[in-house]
Amino acid sequence: MGSRFSTRKSRQSGLCWGTALRVAAIALVLVGWVLADPTGTAVAEALNPPAFSTIDVLPEGERTWLRDAVAYQISMGRSLDMAVREIKALKSFPEQWSEPQLAALVGAMYQRLTAPPQRPSRRPRALALIGDRYHDPAYIRPPLEEAMEKAGVAVAFLYDVRQLVPQVVFQYDLLVILRDGMLWPDPQPNGSFGKPVFWLTEEQEMTVASFVWAGGGFLALHNATALKALNETESLYLRVLGASYAGHGPAQEGYYVRVLNGSHPVTAGVHDYFVEDERHWPRLYVSDALVLLESASGEETSLHGFVRTFGLGRVCYLANGHNRRVLESDVMQRILRNAARWCLEPRLDVVENLER
Repeated sequence: MGSRFSTRKSRQSGLCWGTALRVAAIALVLVGWVLADPTGTAVAEALNPPAFSTIDVLPEGERTWLRDAVAYQISMGRSLDMAVREIKALKSFPEQWSEPQLAALVGAMYQRLTAPPQRPSRRPRALALIGDRYHDPAYIRPPLEEAMEKAGVAVAFLYDVRQLVPQVVFQYDLLVILRDGMLWPDPQPNGSFGKPVFWLTEEQEMTVASFVWAGGGFLALHNATALKALNETESLYLRVLGASYAGHGPAQEGYYVRVLNGSHPVTAGVHDYFVEDERHWPRLYVSDALVLLESASGEETSLHGFVRTFGLGRVCYLANGHNRRVLESDVMQRILRNAARWCLEPRLDVVENLER
């Protein structure tokens, strides 16, 4: 039987001591900063942007349409002017809006969604970075909201990759990512998307690594393996996740997912299932990962889900997520709930102590 499920021995030792110490030092500084002043004036102002009354008085359906349309443009890394141009070209905005009204509303929503998200008051809380060219945040958000709610986790959504910074990330207990590492800021008049720009900086890699090393949970979904690169290029992000992007099949391929370890909390109550989704086959580079799920398409099998630890934090990768139907399915809702709770477990004692 052919297999894309492979492990690279040369990288199984994990972080070198120098990198580990650097991550640990930064993590301690960031945790100390957050715990010392979790509601300081400067942080509160940054994390709680003012209300935009023009947006908030819109009917719910119109407000959701506007949010999703603008969120997609932001997830592509586009300027406000470009976002207005692209949304106008859709010709699907509410008919009662004039073009000047549309531009004003897009501007207000753009300002809101490019600011740090409103931090949920209750804990545990998750920050979900979602959306890219191939994965519209409009289909990702509702199923994640449902799964997090059932897991007892308050979730905020992030579309602007520039906000993946310590001052934002370290206010949360769980980081969820469903997007890749490419922005498409300059669509062309002929309808092409232009050239991609890879956005994940070394500072942002260190933010993710420090967050997880210090005990934060990391739930990576679908194409989050491609956050740094579309290959196996060595990076700190690869060391945190433990796997890299290695390709995918058709968008609606039918295949089976086998549960290899049903006793783990992430797969508790989950049995083998059939799914129509874009099948990814990531490469695994670490020896400490526990593989939970395997996909099978014909004679070909591939890695489909695993867990590991990084420092004090827990990491879970799940390959499904290319369409709303699969994210809303009973089996994925159960796995997402389980995964969120498992990733958060080391953090729960800290959260309980903070709330006393």
